[in-house]
Amino acid sequence: TRVWIPSFNSDENLRSYMRAILTDQKYKTWKPRRGIVYVKTHKTGSSTVTTILHRLAITHNLKCPVPFGKPGHTFDLSNKTIQDEVKSSLQSWTGHKFPFDMWVNHVTFSPFIFNLVPSASDFAFTTLRDPATRVPSACRFFKCCPYDVNNPNVFFNFASGSQMPRFLDKETGFCRRDDSSTDLAGARPNEPSFDDKYANLEKRISSGSLLPLVTERMEESILVLMNEFDLFPLDAAFQSMKAKSPTVEAPFDPIQARAFNKKLRRVVHAIRSQHRHDWRLYQIANATLSQRLQKLYPVEGELDQQLVALRDMNDRLSRVCEDLGPSDLKEINDTCKRLTEDNVAWILDHNPYKDPGTIWIPPRK
Repeated sequence: TRVWIPSFNSDENLRSYMRAILTDQKYKTWKPRRGIVYVKTHKTGSSTVTTILHRLAITHNLKCPVPFGKPGHTFDLSNKTIQDEVKSSLQSWTGHKFPFDMWVNHVTFSPFIFNLVPSASDFAFTTLRDPATRVPSACRFFKCCPYDVNNPNVFFNFASGSQMPRFLDKETGFCRRDDSSTDLAGARPNEPSFDDKYANLEKRISSGSLLPLVTERMEESILVLMNEFDLFPLDAAFQSMKAKSPTVEAPFDPIQARAFNKKLRRVVHAIRSQHRHDWRLYQIANATLSQRLQKLYPVEGELDQQLVALRDMNDRLSRVCEDLGPSDLKEINDTCKRLTEDNVAWILDHNPYKDPGTIWIPPRK
């Protein structure tokens, strides 16, 4: 059965819908059809998706683990030591240890993750982004490769010249070759096991056990996610949690614009070539998403109608949350707070570990 987002037509209709559903016992006790495993990777729109899942955990009392380690820390679950540490120390926001109902933290994939969320039945999803935009975004955010927001030529020259391949060989921070493929396959491209693990990664996608969503098609991705787990429409509402990467505009002068666009095309080609596994996965993800959408919305116009309904719900919810008053239910206030609560704030607000000052340090016995 498909989940269908209704047309609310007015902000007051949405507010009335929220009053009814947020106090409905069936809504409060709802559980997803299976456990949720999000293989979260860096700079792929994961903060937006994670905010939806964190809100889901609180609203429906799902056991979602709160990470320890440095902010943005990636759990390498292929490492036996880290597996043991996670089993002994990691806790959900409810104070429970594994098994959990969901996983939404940055992770290097290993089948071990399904030991932590056995109800997921070996199904996971992830988000993938065109490396041509993910790489400069990582450079800017993590400051791990040459980037100057005021001078695009700094990154252009780095990416299109001989410097980038040598730089990537050093695996500097998050500016490493095939960053998404590395975390999803569970091995680095320079490791002997990578080819086999990458081949297995593609098999997981083709078999349907790994669902790749697409950052640049976030609204379509959320519709697929909503139907995959039977989410209520309100639980699929979202606000983008990070500012879009600054766009670099071509010069107004036609001659300069042609030269600029030629250089930009060269940079895009160079990045995709250096991150060929990520680029291939991104193409596979787009094809997979289109197939899923065609299956969900076979009738012409249905997909467009649901995209309009999702945007309308998001816009109206934003206005409702900006206009809260003393007569609004606590449940509406809580939903509005969680709508824009970023990941770090969520972790700090729901820290289950005894010493709040050591949230980023795993507790030791």
